[in-house]
Amino acid sequence: MNKYIKLFALAGATFLLGACQEELVPENIVVPGDEIQFGANAYFENGEPQTRTEYGDIVGDKIEVRWVPEEDRVDIACPNAAGSTNSEYKVAGTVSGETGSGVADIYSANTLVRLSPVGLQWSGSDEHVFYASYPSKNQIAAKLGSILSQQEIGELGLNEATGKLKGFLPLDQSPAELPAEKTTRGGKTGWVVEPDMTYAYMVERKTHTKGQSANIGLRFESQVTALEFEVLAGHFDANVTQLPITILAMQLYHNNNEQICGHFEYTYAETDDAEGTFESKSTNGYEKITQTFGDGLVVAPGEFVDATFFLLPGQTFSEGNSGELSLTVIYKVGNNPNTKTATLQKEITPKKKYFFSNVQLPNVESADASSWFAALNPATYISQLSIPVAGNAFSYYYDDKDNTTNNKYF
Repeated sequence: MNKYIKLFALAGATFLLGACQEELVPENIVVPGDEIQFGANAYFENGEPQTRTEYGDIVGDKIEVRWVPEEDRVDIACPNAAGSTNSEYKVAGTVSGETGSGVADIYSANTLVRLSPVGLQWSGSDEHVFYASYPSKNQIAAKLGSILSQQEIGELGLNEATGKLKGFLPLDQSPAELPAEKTTRGGKTGWVVEPDMTYAYMVERKTHTKGQSANIGLRFESQVTALEFEVLAGHFDANVTQLPITILAMQLYHNNNEQICGHFEYTYAETDDAEGTFESKSTNGYEKITQTFGDGLVVAPGEFVDATFFLLPGQTFSEGNSGELSLTVIYKVGNNPNTKTATLQKEITPKKKYFFSNVQLPNVESADASSWFAALNPATYISQLSIPVAGNAFSYYYDDKDNTTNNKYF
């Protein structure tokens, strides 16, 4: 998927889609052989109470994931279904409303429409256990087909026989598209780089017992950790001529060279409310994640570039001055390249989304005034320059003392 799934507030941590099931499709009973009907919603846990409100109001401890209808895909498996036990579904229309619980719990739910030739069907079993995952195996293959081998692609996705999900987070999480225009929020203006939500792996396990509604509400929970950074451009000293500030790339890395991306395996829990387990399957070379921004995103002093990184599930990173994660911003002032590195001093826990707004590029002060030269076109001849405080002098002749290039004019 190359579109951004917008995130917004989900009030009420204990709200379940099933509480309003009759609002999605009419209540009915299970009939063996009938196709199973699904609805779905999804969320991140909010890791930062002061998270900005670009995604919507933050209420409680959840940030809902708003699907992109007709584009997003999920796989749903049921080992004791009749016939096929694994099918792919696309996300269709949205149904929204209040939960009816007497509080201002607002949800957004989507219906699921099968893409596989045959959808999951009810069997005569007294119990049906559903395993679901986002993105679907086909969506993963379309995204990672140029990165991984065919064998690796074939091993990814949901396997209902083993109760496991295999996924992959790449080293390069550069956006598929750069923003077309700047955004203004909270009194600041800048570029919001939309993350590729194909990397936001989400899962759900749900048990249906005989006598319950035949309409299955799935609530997908994100398993990766999302770190969003707002990088602010510095200011120029009053005596310094302002030059373009271009942010070229950002790199998130582990200071002790531990893996933060690559292959992983998720094992579903044996009950609906329990936590699944994770295991990193990569060894070396996945200790950093990079995003590049094409020719760069140009910002004025005080403007920002916002980008989000997805990290392996199940990881916790310590807080304090010896933080385990650092962010390096690669930028240039005029044509002069620079870097800025900041160490994350906040504890990072799994399955949450965090927002860091205190990454500030250095100011350009009068002591750095010599950097004006960086703004020149590298193809400019010295003879084309008139250098201040040089008595209107300029260079026109150069004699190479090593006799490798004699009598060279500029």
